[in-house]
Amino acid sequence: MNSKESNIKIDVKIGEEYIPLTVPFSQQDEVREVESELNLYMKELRNKVPNKGQKTYLAMAAYHFASYYFFLKGKYEEESEEAERLLREMSILCGDEVIDDAYSPSGDFGIF
Repeated sequence: MNSKESNIKIDVKIGEEYIPLTVPFSQQDEVREVESELNLYMKELRNKVPNKGQKTYLAMAAYHFASYYFFLKGKYEEESEEAERLLREMSILCGDEVIDDAYSPSGDFGIF
């Protein structure tokens, strides 16, 4: 994010709850897309599993997206390890003994 980029305040509605957010101006479309996709998923849940309370639908959606996040995080870590292994092999094949850590994938997968 450009340090000179201005932040904007927006309210995101998930189910029946409003969440006030402050986001960079350039990310507002992505935030609105997340809001839309999440509400669409919750609508699908209400159709598949009727007569539940709002908290239940929010919990089901949270579990769904959290499980997907952790699946992707695991895949990212596996692929990072494989990339590091391949970099070491390339380094050996090229006659280099040391890999510069600046070029190896990070195990850090921070979204928040």
